[in-house]
Amino acid sequence: MGRRGPPPKPTRMRLLEGNRGKRRINEYEPQPEKAAPPCPRWLTPEARKVWKRVAALLRKMRLLTVAEEDALVAYAQTFARWKAAEEFLARHGDVYPIRDDQGRVKCMAQFPQVAIARHLLAVLKSYQQEFGFTPSARTRLSVEPAGEHHNAAWIPEDQLREARQASKRYEARERRRERKERKERGDLD
Repeated sequence: MGRRGPPPKPTRMRLLEGNRGKRRINEYEPQPEKAAPPCPRWLTPEARKVWKRVAALLRKMRLLTVAEEDALVAYAQTFARWKAAEEFLARHGDVYPIRDDQGRVKCMAQFPQVAIARHLLAVLKSYQQEFGFTPSARTRLSVEPAGEHHNAAWIPEDQLREARQASKRYEARERRRERKERKERGDLD
């Protein structure tokens, strides 16, 4: 079973927004090395083209790290398969006839590539949102200005202190709420 709810925001982004939920701050969030992983040799020629194009784009956006290699491979392969399905549909159309024993058309059936293309497009959309390739996804991204080379996990001491205090207040409030609920249910003497 997958995780519930929206994916968590990176710590740096939560601090820039002011940690509105007053949740605990992850002081030790991993920060992968910002380096471009090499294009795998086993990718199909079309997937290699996609890899090179997308890797260049992610480098310009300063979002490419070694941690994104597998996701980038999956995106490139998915895009190549989606393109192949769309090219097939462009050549043959969306449907084909099913004929009876006399050769008359009984009905029309959808090519499997229609469903394949639809599914792959949904997968591509989720990768595009993760990588920040859509306008709405870009609004949720935060990158360091060019020229700054400090560790992205660095948190100013005053912000860290404030976040810790807010987190403690939130946890205390939650404990009081849970205790009150247990008391109302009769679980607590």
